[in-house]
Amino acid sequence: MDENGDVHVTGMPLLFADTLGRVPALLESEDPRARERLAPRTFEDDEEEAQWRRLSTPDLLHLIASRAETVRSDLAALRWEPDGPGDTFALTIPAAHRPAFEAALNGAVQSLYGSSGLSQEELQRNPGELGDLDRDIALLRIRWLTAFLGDLLMVQERGMLDDTIDEMEGDDTDDGDIDGDGDGDGDDDEPRA
Repeated sequence: MDENGDVHVTGMPLLFADTLGRVPALLESEDPRARERLAPRTFEDDEEEAQWRRLSTPDLLHLIASRAETVRSDLAALRWEPDGPGDTFALTIPAAHRPAFEAALNGAVQSLYGSSGLSQEELQRNPGELGDLDRDIALLRIRWLTAFLGDLLMVQERGMLDDTIDEMEGDDTDDGDIDGDGDGDGDDDEPRA
């Protein structure tokens, strides 16, 4: 994360870049299994559920479409790294788009999980163990999207931690050096008694 809060992702393999490229389509999927994961049933009573869906569905669909469009616009800047390790790609996620990107990743995982028909037990297995290439790739994509979402949340948390520590130390720069000794390792390098 840079000083503006933008997240720079580098070294993405082709399949992962392709997986990110599918996020908007996963959010916009018409597959009923994907839709059920994106907008699960809320009420047991059919009448209450129908009323809830009538009132909430337009706003929910608008929110999902907005997130899909934000991610789509950010993905337009996905670029090949000519100096990267092999065929890798890079992407910058602007700080203002991070919440939408995180929500879109979560929605894409839910959509892919629903449309793939994977079971909870299969999610615990390793890609390649399912005996079906499409399901194995779906599992791999779910794992990658989930890990990427976790990484984005950790970057955000780390940035907030650095800001909090800087405020406590009276330092308004975000140099990532949490112990103030200049090496950024978090160890003040002072001998202990």
